[in-house]
Amino acid sequence: MAKAWKVRNLNPEERLDAGLKKILSVRWREMWSYERGTVEMKRTNPLHDMRVSGRRLAAVLKIFAAVFPKKKFNGHAKRLKELIRALGRVRQEDVFIAELEKEAKAFPPPEKKSVQLLLARREAVRKEARKILLQTLKTLNRDGCKREFSDFLNKAL
Repeated sequence: MAKAWKVRNLNPEERLDAGLKKILSVRWREMWSYERGTVEMKRTNPLHDMRVSGRRLAAVLKIFAAVFPKKKFNGHAKRLKELIRALGRVRQEDVFIAELEKEAKAFPPPEKKSVQLLLARREAVRKEARKILLQTLKTLNRDGCKREFSDFLNKAL
């Protein structure tokens, strides 16, 4: 798992809104920095890192929800939750498949056939979850979610 990006120039003497803006901006950029690797899917790490980064961002948003205009905040929080959920579905299948492949080596030949069938089924589930994830990312990009969130932060804080 990737370490959280450091929030630079965070000063406990500055106003809360200024510090919060820095934290959220870094968490937002951190999460989206893994998008390309997640889409390419050559390795599972970027997907996992994007999910963890998204959860970090969601945690900060949840803590400071009262600071933001409720209607706009809820829209951004909902989209973030949707993305995290889509990432989680794929990640869950990745973990399940990896564990099953590891355990499958210990099965005797007659049972390996059943394990192979189960693996094929989980791969199909993962493929479908991945399609949903890619569609979610496409929709967020098409809708200008990244720019809107930055604008939201600049206006709200």
